[in-house]
Amino acid sequence: MYTKRGTISRTQGQIKKHYADFTHVEKELLKSKMKGLDLHLSHHAKSKRYINPSHMVACLKAHNVIEFNHIFGRNDNRVLIRSKGLFKLPEDEKLYNICLVISLEKSCIITFYYNLTDDCHNTLDPTRYMNFSIDEFI
Repeated sequence: MYTKRGTISRTQGQIKKHYADFTHVEKELLKSKMKGLDLHLSHHAKSKRYINPSHMVACLKAHNVIEFNHIFGRNDNRVLIRSKGLFKLPEDEKLYNICLVISLEKSCIITFYYNLTDDCHNTLDPTRYMNFSIDEFI
């Protein structure tokens, strides 16, 4: 099995901001910050069972930003992006987007996962997101 329903964990020492709350300036700031990255896969991402590099490349070329995440202590800024393209996996005929978590500081894909296109995010907890100024961290 290449996909599974993940559990949503609340990580200590981080703050998240959802794309819906980004200002125009923040959207442009993240777009410019991501353009200059020369990405590589983290050890964690390399250890995943199923990796299709062409899906990752397609996501990097055409995606939507979902959230910004700052991790205190590590002083790491991360962006979650979701592909605009749809993909089928070897295990079934369903359609998926690929989601990548990218570290802006390490120029690295931290992790990735496939998300069903018909996932309505019923388990999404809006209290995990805060409205803060991204430029404080970038």
